[in-house]
Amino acid sequence: INAEYGEFVLRRWLMSVNIENFSNTRTLSSPRSVDACNKLGILPSELIYRPMESFKETGANNEDWAIKMRFDRSEAKRKESISMVKRARRSSSSPGGRSTASAGSCGVGGTQEDPTSSMMKREQMQLEKLQRKQQQEIEQMIAYELRMSEIQKQREEKEHKEQLRHKQHQAELAKRKKDWEQARKEKEEKKRLQAVEQEEVAKKLAADAHKKEQQMAEAARLKAVSYTHLTLPTKRIV
Repeated sequence: INAEYGEFVLRRWLMSVNIENFSNTRTLSSPRSVDACNKLGILPSELIYRPMESFKETGANNEDWAIKMRFDRSEAKRKESISMVKRARRSSSSPGGRSTASAGSCGVGGTQEDPTSSMMKREQMQLEKLQRKQQQEIEQMIAYELRMSEIQKQREEKEHKEQLRHKQHQAELAKRKKDWEQARKEKEEKKRLQAVEQEEVAKKLAADAHKKEQQMAEAARLKAVSYTHLTLPTKRIV
C-alpha cells in the first residue's frame, strides 16, 4: 500500500506543475507554487518563457538591438521572479524554517512575531528591490533609446547635408557645362561672322581689282586707238 501510495504521489507530483519542476513552457498548477506567486504579486503566466520574436511591438522600435534589449530585460525579470517564487515556496513548505522563524521572532518583551507577517515583510522587501531594479533597467533602456535616437538624428542630419552638398555640386557642374556651351556657341558664332566678313572683304577686293583691270584695259584700248589715228597717212587734195 505504501509503495502504491508513493507511486500515486509521484505521478501526481509529476503531473502538477510546481516551481521545482517548472519547464518554462507550462503554467504553474501546484497550489503551493500558485500561492507563493499570489503572495509575491506575480502572475504564473509571467514565468512562461517568451521567444525573442514575440517582443516585436506595433509602433515601437523593432530594430534587432531594440528587440533584444526588451527580451533581455523581460528574461532577467522572469528569472528573478522564478527565484523569488522558489524561495517563497520553500520557506512556506519547510517545517524547520517555520519553527526557526517562530523561535527567532520573539521580541524583548517576549512577544512572538507572526511568521506569516515576517515572511510577507521579507517578500515585500524583495518585491521592492525587484521594482527598483526594474525601474533602473527601464531608465537605462530609455536613456539608451534616447542616445540611439540622437545618433540616428545626427546620422540623418549628416545624410541631409551630404545630399545638399551633392545637389549643390551637381547644380554647379550643370551651370559650368551650360556656361561652357554658351561660350562655345558664342565663339563659333564669332568665327562664323568673322568668316562672313572676310568673305565680303575678299569679294569687294576682287570686285575692285576686276574693275581696275577693266579700267586699265579700257585706257589701254583708247590709247591704242589714238595712236593709230596719229600714224595713219592723210590724203592730199590736188
